[in-house]
Amino acid sequence: MSDTRLTKRKKAALITGISFIVLSVSLAIPSLAWFAKAQTSSRLDGLSGTAHGSYFNGGDGSKDNPFEINNPKQLYYFNWLQDLGYFNMPNDGKTAIDQLYFKLTSDLDMTGYTLPPAGTKQYPFVGNFDGASHSISNLVITNDESALKQADPPKGATYSDGTLSQAQIVGFFGVVGSLDGSDKVNSYTYDTKANAIKNLGFDGLDVISSSSSTLMGLAAGYVNGLIKGVGVKDSSLQAKSSATPITDVAGVKNI
Repeated sequence: MSDTRLTKRKKAALITGISFIVLSVSLAIPSLAWFAKAQTSSRLDGLSGTAHGSYFNGGDGSKDNPFEINNPKQLYYFNWLQDLGYFNMPNDGKTAIDQLYFKLTSDLDMTGYTLPPAGTKQYPFVGNFDGASHSISNLVITNDESALKQADPPKGATYSDGTLSQAQIVGFFGVVGSLDGSDKVNSYTYDTKANAIKNLGFDGLDVISSSSSTLMGLAAGYVNGLIKGVGVKDSSLQAKSSATPITDVAGVKNI
């Protein structure tokens, strides 16, 4: 009788263990589902602050509790989320962009990472990024589609179906603020005073542009906001020898 009970207990424990594993996997799948979402309009709906927060070390994106970036993978999320437009979503009233705050909480060695610039014409960076006197080192930023396709992009981050267009303004931050000097992006207003990048260092940053017409910078390509206390050393800009400089920023269609 005791052997029979023991066997039943083992079976129950095994079933419980399997159920826990299945539940864990089931919970993990939705957390990555937003990456597969195709971009069908200039406004991306349905991504909550909680979902944003799962890709950072802490915080809720508010001024008093910014999203914390503590490791290379979290910076990867930051650049790709910005490139896909998830940080340019409107507030509940659908009148203004829900601006987000970010804070670097450690020095980051980005060796092996190739990322797109954070901010494009369609989705400029209009948030607030505080480096907190930390540095980002050994990072490659590029607009080259082939290089980005080989750099482990998230699902949905594709160029072939028109989801993304090649950026022409390139830097760690590509476009900061609106291109036309207004306080609107895609018909939504934003607080220009909150749009800032500060207390940040770059070391060994390589910015590469493969487009035939381009505007480049190291910390940023184009800025219509505040940059304060940002330093760069031992870094480089690389453009095609035949590339022509962009002189009419607001007139360029795919920046």
